[in-house]
Amino acid sequence: CALVHFHAPRELDYYALNKGDVKGNLALVFDLLKRRWGIPQLVDPEDLQAGRAEEDTIVALIATCRKELKTF
Repeated sequence: CALVHFHAPRELDYYALNKGDVKGNLALVFDLLKRRWGIPQLVDPEDLQAGRAEEDTIVALIATCRKELKTF
């Protein structure tokens, strides 16, 4: 969420997110990434929150986001 807010604060207000709803915040940002930039959801929010997501998948997602959001 912070990465998207840093590059596109008008698209996602990090400070307005519900800090107690990590799963909901992740779902929100994944939906935004797909709709706005066409970035596919590579990991399930529940798996990411529970620490079950593969490290290489997380790295690929972050790298893709950084690449796409830099051009925004």
